[in-house]
Amino acid sequence: MPSECEPGQRFVGERRGRAGYPSRVSTDRPDRHYDRLRIKHLRVFDALTRRGRYRSTAAQFGATDQHIRDLVDDLEQAFGGGPGTLVTQVAGTRGAYVPTPAGEQARDIFGQILNLLDAAERLRGSATGQQRLLAFLPHHTQLVTKVMIALRDRDIVVPHTLDELDRAGGRFEERVLDNVRRRVYDLVIGPPPERRASDRRRKGLQTNLLYTARLEAMVPVERVGDGHLELHRLAEHELLLPPPGFRSRDILDGSFVASGLADRGLRLRVVKPSQVTGVLVKMGWDGLGTVVLPSDIALPYKAGSYSAGPDADRFAWVPLVTGADTHLTHGVYVTTRANRDAEPGVQEIVDAVAAAVDATPGLEGTEPLPAAPADRAARSLLADLAGGRYDDQLAAIRAAVDARAAAGAP
Repeated sequence: MPSECEPGQRFVGERRGRAGYPSRVSTDRPDRHYDRLRIKHLRVFDALTRRGRYRSTAAQFGATDQHIRDLVDDLEQAFGGGPGTLVTQVAGTRGAYVPTPAGEQARDIFGQILNLLDAAERLRGSATGQQRLLAFLPHHTQLVTKVMIALRDRDIVVPHTLDELDRAGGRFEERVLDNVRRRVYDLVIGPPPERRASDRRRKGLQTNLLYTARLEAMVPVERVGDGHLELHRLAEHELLLPPPGFRSRDILDGSFVASGLADRGLRLRVVKPSQVTGVLVKMGWDGLGTVVLPSDIALPYKAGSYSAGPDADRFAWVPLVTGADTHLTHGVYVTTRANRDAEPGVQEIVDAVAAAVDATPGLEGTEPLPAAPADRAARSLLADLAGGRYDDQLAAIRAAVDARAAAGAP
């Protein structure tokens, strides 16, 4: 069949129209590799850069390793390169991959595209237009699940999990809070707008303080001591920290300098910076250093919590204090657009988030720290005592002691 393209145009392909007749697709521009890309390419690449391994990425999508590699190859060809253009294997590892500088830029671009697509899907799926997208960092999952349960009958919450990389200050401002202004997200749990942000940008948002987290160090239970760790003692530790730019790291570095410790020749020895919390905690459990994290981010990894492994019992999380016994803290907020009263459902979700905070013990990290139990049985006994399980027995013992004392018995 002769081509229907005009002179100078190139035939690209053929597809069937609604009536079953072939329809020609042509273009007057050269063929481009990225014309063949699909949304799944972007989602696969995003997952690979988070997980770092083809095998776990393939498991996430229910695909084979080779299928995932083929999709990544398509992307690298679309960017005009071959293998290694966007991701590269970490030297000395067996199958760990990280994005190249070009891959970092691609991930940011793809992230914006996927965010917009998620917002479009939310609008398409909402008949009333009152569903609201709630964006949150992974450690706030326990809050968001409570919100979803509380508002299940209302069907107004659409959860969106952010990347742990989004915790970095500038990235959170540009990629997350700016998406609230652009109406991609309706609510966000996390840091507030930065103070150096322009007044115009800050005026478009409304924030509510949810709780105050404090910096805590993960130490072996036998080294808990007074239940805290003075800031200057960190110089004696090899540290596992998030990289500079993350709020907790910047608070720690700034407090160390402001306290005059750097002037005294003391230094923080960071043996492994990582933006992935699970990596830091696992290395700490394996004895490779002392982890310092905000109390809310540490909470899932504390003994008895949902991400605690078998080694969690051997460690306690103690607050860092300055010479004045002051905790190093920062606030966590829920942020919406300033006109939230005009957006049905938003204030209802804000209230549900606040209620979820109240129902989640340990978020604020301000409770007195009990002596760390050596095993699960001891921790269970402490919980039973605190819950009043043995109140009747204790009352009977007290009554018997009082009766003996009244009778003059020794």
